[in-house]
Order: sequence, then structure tokens, then C-alpha cells
Amino acid sequence: MDWSFLLMIVLAGVGTFLIRSLPLRLGGRQSKADPSRVSIWPRLFGAIGPAGVVSLLVVSLISLLRPEQMSLDLPPLLAGLAGVLLGRRWPGGIAGSTLTGVLAYGLCVAYVGV
Repeated sequence: MDWSFLLMIVLAGVGTFLIRSLPLRLGGRQSKADPSRVSIWPRLFGAIGPAGVVSLLVVSLISLLRPEQMSLDLPPLLAGLAGVLLGRRWPGGIAGSTLTGVLAYGLCVAYVGV
């Protein structure tokens, strides 16, 4: 196994853990210390979440598209994105949108036969 690849996976996992755990730790300290004082941390970590989701989405989507088979790769990708958007509107929340997007992508892949 390539050690640089393993190191990249471990560093990505640690970074993801820190992005998710630091807002909870810092938010808890802020509210206990002085509730009237406004902190920049909630705004900062609130912006990191959507930026992280968009960057992961771009990296994931680019790897799914092959220029020589665009007619086979594009429909499942668009179906998955439409499923995420519909899931966000209808049941709401991150779990509903994720499950709806995965379901739409999987059904389209099964139909197209990629």
C-alpha cells in the first residue's frame, strides 16, 4: 500500500473531525463564559460547513464525468443533484436530502446501466 495515500486519508479524516468538533467545543465555552458577548467563531465555522460541502461536491462530481462517455455519466449525476434538491425541499434536513439524492442517483445508474 502507498503510504502517502494512507497519510492523505488519515489527514482528511482528522481535518473532517476537527471541522465538526471545534464548533461544538468553542460554542459551548462561549455561551458559558459570557452570553452577552458576540463571538466570531459561530460565523466562521458556519461558513466552513457550506464551503466544505461545496468543495467535496466539486471534487466528487469531476471524478464521475468521463469526456468520452458524457451521455452515460451525466444523467445519473444530474438525477442525484435533483434528488438532493428535492430532498432538501420536501422532507428537509441533511439526512432526507442525502438519502433522496443517493436513491435518485442509484436508480438512474441502474436504468442507464453505467
